[in-house]
Amino acid sequence: MNTSENHPPVSARGVTLVGEPIQIVSVKDDHTFELDEEKLDTVLLRQEIQGKKAVVVSVAGAFRKGKSFLLDFFLRYLNADCSPDWLGDDESPLEGFSWRGGSERETTGILLWSEPFCFTLPNGEEVAVLLMDTQGAFDSESTVRDCATVFALSTMISSVQVYNLSQNIQEDDLQHLQLFTEYGRLALEANDNESKPFQVLEFLVRDWSYPYDAAYGEAGGSQMLEKRLKVLGQHEQKSVKIQFSQDIALEETQEAETRMEIIHPNLGVALLPDSSPNFRALVQSCTANDNDWSDDGGAENECHKHEGLISHKSSWRSTYKQESLVSDILNITYNAHDAAGDVRALSKLLQHAVSTLTMKDFSVFFFSPKAVFYNNLNSREKAKNISSLKVAVSSGICKMATAENIAGSGLNLDQLKKIYVGDPWEDGLLNTFTMKNSLGQPRVTNTKRILESVIPKLADYFNNRNKQHPELQQIRKHIKSCFSKIGCFLMPHPGLRVATNPHFDGRLKDIETDFKEQLKVLVPQLLAPENLIVKEINGCRITCRDLVEYFKAYIRIYQGEELPEPKSMLQATAEANNLAAVSTARSQYVRDMEEVCGGDKAYIHPTELDKEHQRCLRQALDTFKSARKMGGPEFSSGYAEQLTNEIYDQFENFQKHNESKNIFSAARTPAVLFTVMIVAYMTSGVFSVIGLESIANVFNFTMIIFLMFLISWFYIQYSGEYRTLAIQIDQIATVIWDQALAPLYAQLMQQGAQLAVRQATQSRPKRD
Repeated sequence: MNTSENHPPVSARGVTLVGEPIQIVSVKDDHTFELDEEKLDTVLLRQEIQGKKAVVVSVAGAFRKGKSFLLDFFLRYLNADCSPDWLGDDESPLEGFSWRGGSERETTGILLWSEPFCFTLPNGEEVAVLLMDTQGAFDSESTVRDCATVFALSTMISSVQVYNLSQNIQEDDLQHLQLFTEYGRLALEANDNESKPFQVLEFLVRDWSYPYDAAYGEAGGSQMLEKRLKVLGQHEQKSVKIQFSQDIALEETQEAETRMEIIHPNLGVALLPDSSPNFRALVQSCTANDNDWSDDGGAENECHKHEGLISHKSSWRSTYKQESLVSDILNITYNAHDAAGDVRALSKLLQHAVSTLTMKDFSVFFFSPKAVFYNNLNSREKAKNISSLKVAVSSGICKMATAENIAGSGLNLDQLKKIYVGDPWEDGLLNTFTMKNSLGQPRVTNTKRILESVIPKLADYFNNRNKQHPELQQIRKHIKSCFSKIGCFLMPHPGLRVATNPHFDGRLKDIETDFKEQLKVLVPQLLAPENLIVKEINGCRITCRDLVEYFKAYIRIYQGEELPEPKSMLQATAEANNLAAVSTARSQYVRDMEEVCGGDKAYIHPTELDKEHQRCLRQALDTFKSARKMGGPEFSSGYAEQLTNEIYDQFENFQKHNESKNIFSAARTPAVLFTVMIVAYMTSGVFSVIGLESIANVFNFTMIIFLMFLISWFYIQYSGEYRTLAIQIDQIATVIWDQALAPLYAQLMQQGAQLAVRQATQSRPKRD
């Protein structure tokens, strides 16, 4: 809401708000930025605060997302001296920074609240708190450069940057943050790209609609932020200690083992594993007097297994067949081929044994308490963990039997992943699978065939599951490298009356309770004296006076041409694939020309070479035009011109290379030098004959100089040294050829041709 001039803004408690928002950075029509130094000085250079350390809290983000609305709650809190009832009554309108509902932008440039708030930190130091409002990004009137500059400036100046987002942290939000922060980091010349250039970044997610996934507030925000900024595929070497339920229960098992006493076979069977139901039923029935047994081969087999009870006590016997034992011990006979009779005889035999054998004799054949405990624990852990390992079976990593062994050992798929990441790669899985328990058995297996098959497959599964595109990893690493602290806070929606009522003026009665409750947490979290963050640059705490100079220095950077122009994603992509098309077409031209006058090709006449050049140029341009490019024909026309210029540069190189293959061109320099020597020698002789020795000496000296040039030229061609001198000698020879010998040669050739024609005409017979 815009504050009327006749009604000065008041706080929720009725105290008049001192100050007003002032625009210190404005955006001109030509999208350049201007700093109002006079207004900045009136805020930061006043006598009472210029020497105090500065705390700058800024809010930035997309336009029409409630940044100014939020800042007015910050103002209300600071104006109330951080009192617990700072929100005030339900009827007080929200005043301060200009805000309104609607879809059109309200704030432009960068604004500061004209009156700093002075507070004392817990250490006794006095600081000045400044609130900064910024132009919303991505409106229809701002370029990418405008958005990047405003965000970068506010981030460079602020000690706490609140990144205001709507509903969620999306990938494009992170991409924009990467662009904006990198644009700011480029401006910080003193930064070494190793220390973190900015201080605190607080993601503020407005209108959060998923409190069942992550609760409102800082805890839910931290939970979501960890997911959004997680760099997958990075194996951090950290200690991962997983204490399985078997290990926890082992001490209890050992203690129980010392106390347990087996006083009767009936008690002992309670310790038998669940996998032996036949034997349990058999032994229970063995103590009964009358049992009706059916023909059960399984029971008979179990009976034969436990004849050891008798053989243990009667080691002198030569045979331990049941039929012989019954006959010798009980003095009775029975039909050994009748299963029911066989079992009844065994029952009588065991009853007799119970009355004669001691508990020590029986205990040899019981399961130990530790073994029974592990068996029951294995069954319980298997039931709990097997569901998570079914994906390993369906993915072909292991068979169901191995999965059951893993689950029974107390491991699920998430625990295997932690072991793989935390311990030295596959060694961690190997050590876990083969480590022995107190019974001396491997936790999962020590079978080499299974280990060599399952562990590499598990490693591949975890690696593929954790794959993240390098571009996404780079974004997250960049953001983490830019800020010394990153937090997140989830805010609920303020309510439909706030969003849809055009006359809403910020009264608390129209705002949802959840929103107000979270405001009571968020605002003190940022602005309470114990939570204030003093502005630091390169490790130095900045005063308000220093901040003025930094403001001026930073704005000069963005007014200049030192920084690259930030571009939209479409523009950057269009430039990239147009440049790729230029590179492809240029490479095609080079290949085609190599076929014409490459290193292994003979010399070609310059006229023919030019024709081939024109042909290859047309083909290269056709290749460029036929390539699929973004940006449209008008955008691509500049790159077509760039391609043509680059091809002509290449053509000059091909011309020079072709000319070097001309044997006459290659011999021109020594020929010119030798010719000058001969002419100088002959001229010197003429002048000597007529007595002009001084002039003759000049020509002799000239002959000697050119002789030295000739010798030097041959030496350089042989050795490859002093190439600069060779170039200068070639240039001298070229000048002499072009200015003297070539015209003379052309004139002589012309005169010779005329003479030949005249002689041919004179020698032709006349006709009658």
